[in-house]
Amino acid sequence: MLILLALTSCNLSEKKRNKSYVRANEFLDKRDFNNAIKYYDEAVQIDPGFASGWNNKGIAHFELGQYTDAIGSYNNAILAEPDMNEAYFNRAKAFMHSQEYKMALNDLNVVAEVYPDTSEVYFRKGLCFYYLGEYDTSIANFYTALELEPDNPEILVNLSTVYYSLKDFDSCREMLEEALILNSEIPEAYSGLALLEIKNQRADLAMDYIEYALSLAPDNPYFLNNRGFIHLEMGQYESALGDINASIQLDPYNSWSYRNKGIYYYKTKNYEDALRLLNKAKDMDPRLESIDFYIGLTYVGLGKLEEACQSFDIGSASGDLKCKEAYPRYCTGI
Repeated sequence: MLILLALTSCNLSEKKRNKSYVRANEFLDKRDFNNAIKYYDEAVQIDPGFASGWNNKGIAHFELGQYTDAIGSYNNAILAEPDMNEAYFNRAKAFMHSQEYKMALNDLNVVAEVYPDTSEVYFRKGLCFYYLGEYDTSIANFYTALELEPDNPEILVNLSTVYYSLKDFDSCREMLEEALILNSEIPEAYSGLALLEIKNQRADLAMDYIEYALSLAPDNPYFLNNRGFIHLEMGQYESALGDINASIQLDPYNSWSYRNKGIYYYKTKNYEDALRLLNKAKDMDPRLESIDFYIGLTYVGLGKLEEACQSFDIGSASGDLKCKEAYPRYCTGI
């Protein structure tokens, strides 16, 4: 009799758990993530070892941008089911959004052992290595992804980004043009071409490219920021500020936007705000292009030549040609 009662209780608990889980999945499909979390909570409270419940709860948190909570849910899923590869992959994505790229790589390597022919695993590894500054390894992983999925223009666009960071602008252009052959309406490719044309001092053509990118994706914060930078190069400072502010509003974590806003303040001779924003940008990403150059110029504007020369020296050591050219101009005899 005791065994029968225990079995009946277990069956009832399982039915209740599954009912909450199904309800939660319905909300997840409708993108009503808060209600989904509510019902996933009910399911995992009934059965704390319910891996699928924890994993899907993590997905709902992830979609809400609650990455710490998402990671916690994926941890519980993996604890309940150590071979749950979906949870490892999902946790890797959450780690990436939390800028914990080494942790993300650990999870991606687990998935790669089981699914070695999955393009997205190597694509995401390429992104992680890029953000870690390991460009050669990033390129190798992107090419592995491309071998597995040769018709994916997104891989080519990301390869172009790595080549841009390496100042290999010919390879960067080649990747962007190949991406456009695969998909002539991929906005990231036009944004990339715009940056290359700015390098070539063809601001009008750069503006044409970035305007077309924005026609395809009007609310993309990176494109808005890039257009803001082009406006800066064209001396259209108020238009630049409008785009850069809009970019920050949409994505307050983009270091390039703070760099460009700092450049705006430098060009409009508000050196205190320029220095504040340029230092903020550098704290977010010390590898930002020409960041030490603009910090140095801002110190020149403030009349602090010793600090300016320190910035030019730091930039020169990292290979910034602008800093190498600026140092003898401002620092001879100091």
